[in-house]
Amino acid sequence: LGKGDYDLAIKELKSCIETSDASGVSWCSLVLGQTYIEMGQFSDAILYLQKAVELELKNPTTTATATTKSAWLNWLGVAYHKNREYQKAINTFEQGIQSDPSYVRNFDWLSIAHNTLGQYDEAIIAAKRAIELKSDDEFAYSNLGYAYGMKKQYDEAMKALKKAIEIDPKMSNAYYWMGRFLMEQNAYNEAIEAYKKAVELQPANIDYIL
Repeated sequence: LGKGDYDLAIKELKSCIETSDASGVSWCSLVLGQTYIEMGQFSDAILYLQKAVELELKNPTTTATATTKSAWLNWLGVAYHKNREYQKAINTFEQGIQSDPSYVRNFDWLSIAHNTLGQYDEAIIAAKRAIELKSDDEFAYSNLGYAYGMKKQYDEAMKALKKAIEIDPKMSNAYYWMGRFLMEQNAYNEAIEAYKKAVELQPANIDYIL
């Protein structure tokens, strides 16, 4: 979407919030929050996603399933994470897990948040829970590989990252972390090949990789 498209979408969604019943307000607030995430305006995203979640969770007549509530909490947690409010993100993902323990995306993002805070043991636990729910979850394997690598458990890291790539051969960040952890083991030739693949898949990230 271009800026004009986003502006129009925001205008229409705010109008929806002003004119709808409680159910419509919660839904339009959710979509508006998602739109603000796409735009990189995370504080605004949090504001509307909080409204959506509060309305839906406190609505005694809601027809939303536990999975739907868990998914909405996941969106709020993602907004917190992208706004660097990591502990709030963790709390929100855990709330989503309580709502529906089978909704895998909350475990994926919980693992990411723990990794971001350097809480690698907790990240490993969350990633393994995600894999239990979805055996072909490439994100969980990538998160798991990163956590193991940061703990210098390189064999486990390589195993997990290779599994992520097996599931999704275009997963550039798995190649990047493989390159980094190979470098740390002085396996320079293999590291170079992994970095080359990461750049090939995601040229925009070349400065980050170099």
